[in-house]
Amino acid sequence: MKRLAAPGINPDAITALSMYTSPGNVRQLQHIIERLVASTADRQQITAEAVHQALQDVNLFATSPQVPMVFTEDESLDEFIDRIVLGLYGHFRALTGSHSQTARMLRIDRVALYQRLRRARKKVDDGNGFSQSGDLPD
Repeated sequence: MKRLAAPGINPDAITALSMYTSPGNVRQLQHIIERLVASTADRQQITAEAVHQALQDVNLFATSPQVPMVFTEDESLDEFIDRIVLGLYGHFRALTGSHSQTARMLRIDRVALYQRLRRARKKVDDGNGFSQSGDLPD
């Protein structure tokens, strides 16, 4: 990475990294370290707190979403996208534990997310009587 000065690393951060049992390979560890370096200002130290946050972020995306990815001939592209939106919302909601956290993760206002989900749920429910709304807000 092109940096004016490489960030340092706190001994507690090294301990936190060494205690992490990576389910992946060396490449995953490399990505975590690159994320830490990219998010640390020049001449600052990577802290244990930053390591824990980076590991938490990686773990959020470690589980693959149970989202219906099959496009059927009898549905429109809009219906397919609505099903994907509802499935992804359910996945991220399960990971974060709240609608507000999910909205923050998706970088969308929570009210705008409610509205988008309502439209998608209505289209999916009206389209074929099948709803994947699960734990959606009313």
